[in-house]
Amino acid sequence: MEKLFSIKKIGLIVSLLAFSIMPAQINYIVFKVEGKPIYKQNDTLISITKGSVINTNSQLTIKNEDSVLLINETGNLLTIDKTGEYAFSDLKNIPAEEDDSSFTKKYFTYVWKQFTNTNQARSKGGVVYRVDNNTLMFQPTDSVKIYFPEVRFVWKKGKEKDQIYYFILKDLKTNNITKIGTTDNNITLFVDNNVLKRNNSYEWTVSETKYPNLDAVSFYNFELINTEEFKKLQSEINNITTDLQKLGFNSEEIKTMLCDDYHICY
Repeated sequence: MEKLFSIKKIGLIVSLLAFSIMPAQINYIVFKVEGKPIYKQNDTLISITKGSVINTNSQLTIKNEDSVLLINETGNLLTIDKTGEYAFSDLKNIPAEEDDSSFTKKYFTYVWKQFTNTNQARSKGGVVYRVDNNTLMFQPTDSVKIYFPEVRFVWKKGKEKDQIYYFILKDLKTNNITKIGTTDNNITLFVDNNVLKRNNSYEWTVSETKYPNLDAVSFYNFELINTEEFKKLQSEINNITTDLQKLGFNSEEIKTMLCDDYHICY
């Protein structure tokens, strides 16, 4: 009996070791969508959007004029643009995009991590959002570096047409708070060294309450970088831009991608 127990114990250890050295399943995240492709996830049909996770339970349906660009955790790109049904096992037979520049890899690996963190939190279409009194903050997204001469803040309005929203901006250097009431869903502030100053960091939120408890409200933060810091980033931005252009993205698409996904807005 004791010998049998030892054999079972050894077998269990061997099984655990074998399981531990098996390669982890690599999922894909949708980065770009054209047309109206869908995928089946556990017998449920879902529209494919930016940020959708494609895993072993997924089956993609690509129709005429549909195209999906996928990324994995190593920064590799996969384009699916031929009509057909694709099980997860079919994806490994599709060759990855040839561009393997270190800058492209770095960019898409970073994007993968951002999407992964987003999907672990509440997410919608790959964009992280936080909720305060059922108001969604859209732009600028959280933790971005901004080199614009102005900053446009955008949020989603509720059903009530004349609802007043209170835009709240906090200067993290001085702790000064600026509050603006409006019935609109956006506000534009200029970097004029009054409310907004370069080389400074801020937090912002929107509330339906005039005097919310700021300790209980979710904020987005952003940094207004100066010309010197932007120049330090410019070399990397230019290299990433060149690589993405080779992959077929145009200049405006790339600037939007860098702002939304790489958190550098200029």
